Formats: sequence, C-alpha cells, structure tokens
Amino acid sequence: MNCSDTIFKMLAELGITHCYAVPGGGIMYLVDAAGRQSGFQTRFFHHEQAAGFAAEAHGRVENRPAVCLATIGPGAANAISAAFSCFINSVPCLFISGAKRSTFQTDYPRQRFNFPQDGDTEGMATPVVKHYHCLSANDDISQVVTQLVDLACSGRPGPVWLDVALDIQASQVAGEPQAPSRILPAAPTNDVTNALLTFLAQVERPVFLMGRGCESVFRCDDYRRFLRDARLPFITTVGSNHLLKAAGQMNLGCFGPTGRRAANRILTEADALVAIGSGLDIDATGFDRSSFFRNKRILTINADACLDIQEAADWTQLTTSVRNIDFSNLACRLAKQDRYAGWATFCRSIEALLSTQFEIDLNLTNTAVDPYLFCQRLGLLAPDDTGFVGGISLDIVAFSHVTQLRGAQEFYLSPHAGQLGWDIPATVGIADSGRFGTIVCLTGDGSLMFNLQELATLRRIDRNIVVIIFDNGGYNSIRTSQDAHLGGRHFGSDPEWLGFPDWAALSQAFGYRYMSIEENDGIDAIRQSMTGGHWFVRIKIDPERGRTPRLVSKIRDGKFVSPTIFDQFPELPPHIEAAYAALKANL
Repeated sequence: MNCSDTIFKMLAELGITHCYAVPGGGIMYLVDAAGRQSGFQTRFFHHEQAAGFAAEAHGRVENRPAVCLATIGPGAANAISAAFSCFINSVPCLFISGAKRSTFQTDYPRQRFNFPQDGDTEGMATPVVKHYHCLSANDDISQVVTQLVDLACSGRPGPVWLDVALDIQASQVAGEPQAPSRILPAAPTNDVTNALLTFLAQVERPVFLMGRGCESVFRCDDYRRFLRDARLPFITTVGSNHLLKAAGQMNLGCFGPTGRRAANRILTEADALVAIGSGLDIDATGFDRSSFFRNKRILTINADACLDIQEAADWTQLTTSVRNIDFSNLACRLAKQDRYAGWATFCRSIEALLSTQFEIDLNLTNTAVDPYLFCQRLGLLAPDDTGFVGGISLDIVAFSHVTQLRGAQEFYLSPHAGQLGWDIPATVGIADSGRFGTIVCLTGDGSLMFNLQELATLRRIDRNIVVIIFDNGGYNSIRTSQDAHLGGRHFGSDPEWLGFPDWAALSQAFGYRYMSIEENDGIDAIRQSMTGGHWFVRIKIDPERGRTPRLVSKIRDGKFVSPTIFDQFPELPPHIEAAYAALKANL
C-alpha cells in the first residue's frame, strides 16, 4: 500500500465518501487511489474551482468534509477561491494538492520559478484555511489525516489543506495504519440552556435568530421541537429558510438589508436578540450597526471565540458549539411559560399585515416574469423532496423571501463569499448527497457563465435536475448600484458590454430539455420540468426589476449614509403604516 492509498483508506474509515477532482500529472497517484478506494465516489470536473465548490456544497448538506483534489501549481491556485469560500462560509472541507518532488526545494521569496508548474501553495492557501500541512516522509499519515479532518469539523468549521509531493504519493507504507487519537465533540449540557433561560427571564420581547451554525442540528428532532414549542418569534438570514421549517406561525423568515419587512420590523421592536450560530455580520445587520443594536440586549451562542460586536452596549457571549445546546430541555422549559404571549400575538399580527403575499402584490411587475411571484409558485409546485441551490442576487433573495419550505425541502447558497459561478458546481455536490429526488438550481445569466462547462458534469447525474436561469440581461445587482450612485451608467453590466449565448441552443448542446417562460401567466408550466430528466428553464425577467424590499444607501458630503433595516425601499402605503402603528400602540 502506498501513501496515496493510505490517505484515502483513512478518509473512508473516517466516514468521508466523496472526492471532487480535476486529474493532473502532479496528483496521479492520489487520483488513482481515490478511484480505487472502496465506498468512495470520485467525480471529475473541468475546473478546480468548480470541484472545490462542489466539495463545499456537499460538506454543507452532509455536515462533514468532502475532498477537493487539485494538481500542482495552477490547479492548486484555481482551488484557492473555493477554499476562500469554505473559509468565510464556515464549511468543513479537505483540499489535497500535489507538490513537486520532495527532493527539490524552492525559496519562494527569492525564486519566482524553479520547477515545472510549481508555485507557493502554502503561501496561497494559509490565509484561507484553518490549517495547512505538507506531508513529509516521516509523518504518521493516519494521524495527520485524522487531525486535519477533526480540525475541519471542530470549533468553527472550515477548510484544511494537505500538500503531498509526487514522490511521497508513490512511497510505500509499511504495515496497517494505527488508530489515531481523535478530537471528539462535546455532549449537550444544561449550562448553556440555563444561561439562555436566565437571559430570557430578564427581557420582555425576545427574538431568536437561527444562523447557519444551526445547520449541524436542524434535522434533529429536539431542534424541531424547540422551534415548534417555544412560542417565540424566529428569524434567519437570507438563504437559510430550511432552518425554520418547524417554526410554523412564528417563522418570520429572513431579515437584513434585503430581508423580509415583517422580520425587520419585529426585530426593531424587540428588546432582546438571541443569536444562535450567527456572527451578526454586516451582511445581516446592514451598515448602520449602531442603530441595529440600539436598545437591545444581545446573547450570542457561537463557536467563534473571536466574535466581536463592539456596537452592542449589552452583549452576553457564550462561546460554544450549537451542538452543546440541550434543545429538548429548552423546549420543555419555554413551553411552560406564558409571559411572552402578548409579544407573540403582536408578532403574528405583523406577519399577517406584512405577509409575503402582500409584498408580492405591492411590487408585482407584469412585464416579463415577476421573480417573486415565480419563486412563490416554484416552491408550491416542487416535490416535497426537492433540494434548492441558489446563486447570488435576485434569484436567491426572491426565493428566500417568499418560499415556505416543506417536507424534506432544503435551500443552499454561498452566503458570505457571494461569488458568481458557485451554483452549478454546488448543484453537483448537493445532488451527490442522495437526499433529494429533485434538485433545482436557481441561477442568473451572469453567474451561469462563470462555470458554464460544469453543465456537462451535472448532466451525468441520474436525477431530476432543473437549471433555472433568471435572464435579466447581465448583472442586476451591479446595475442597481450604478443606478443609485453612478447616474445609471451601466458600464460592464448589461448586454451592451456583455455577450450571452442562445440559451435554447446551449441547452441542446449539453443535452438538456429546454423551456422558456416569458410572462406571469406561463409560470405554472414549470411543473413539467419536475416530472423527471434534465431541464434548462429560461425565465425572462425585466432588467429593471430589482430586489424589493431593500435598503438603499445614499451619498452625502462624499460619505455613504445607510438607513436602518426598519426603513426599506419602497415605502409602505400610508394605510399599512397606520395599521402597523395601531398594532404597535397595543403592544
């Protein structure tokens, strides 16, 4: 057994089952070992970035690392952007790259080039991974691999990187690998629960924010029972709809600058925010963080010890994994309390006043297809076992606003990196989980072009795959900013500057059945694509249709001025504001 065989044998024993790769001479022994390892599925891509995005998405849905395998030099460099995505999205992933023979050394600060294709992988990877390790001939391979995997999953999850020289890949390993020591997760404790209950006893109008850290527990019965029985309002971030499926009428959806108005208004009226598995970053709070935290007590439960919320005057920090929360005990204790009944009634009333249907009707466009109306119908027509994958901008914001997930439906996107081209490769990784009978990828015409080649990879998967493209003539979110701050000069963001293919011909070339929906009355035709096969569905969107509601920043005296999340654009009709004020007066 050589070193490469030992690496993948150890990974299989650790429960890792999927590898996403682009083959290369610098990793030929690793590719061969991955392909031969029993119980291991290796899928090959046309670009290392795409392979890394697929590994990230698979790690998201399975809560355990997948492997991204990249060759020396340019292959590793291509994978760096995927490692960056895993790092800031807190997703466990193991990147393995090839390296030049260990007998050659390069002084990278002094030598720009010394060995074919070689580059400073350590220098590139170190800032965007939790740990980088270059395997040496004297290393205990099983121990190194196990520690890297455990490190990727422990604390705040993230990517790790293993660099393996070509000669070490092929070197023989004597004997069977020894059982390595492990980093074991802690069991749930009452300490966190008691601290949380003590905090809640001191406030009157709390809101629970369930962040992406809850993805490690959201399928657990105790977690779902907590959402169902707590009788308190729950919010989440854009793209995390599946975390609140069990909350029923207390599911207020996503909040934030492009979040739901009901969630933002209720958060503004709250006197306390319990943020579980969320870092409360600017993406969520908006730029006016002082206003966001004003007059609120904050409790965070987060594995990141470096979390810093300077703007909060009253902040309690519990640095621990979400897995350490005893949700069963918490649900039992909260279910017995009636002190928040008035607050819960107010929240349900605001949810009814500012419902998703109200927002759709308020901003409905009848030129081409309205994206919010489409996403509402899509959620209703999709099978209960659908996995949804989102891109960035209008597609994911519209879906997050109006779609109530049900059954086994889940929704995944790249929340913090926000990179174009993530969605198609991610669909491959999520489809490989086997959790979903139908997989729907929502993407934009701009994002699709970044990893267009992976439509061929996706086509090889034997499942009902539906790729839905929002065709709005380029980069919608960039045009929105250009309209707001640059006088509507759309340099580089619309078809005057960008080229796009014939979508029908493109779908035929990749072997997809094609459908085009161009008006609201035709939306329900999407049902046909959910019956099986591989589909490419073009949705014609008015290029002027932006995200609503949203915050709109202005420039005053050369500085950006951002409104609070209460004041979203467009303004509410006066009679709705009057109804809101009346409800608030009775709070």
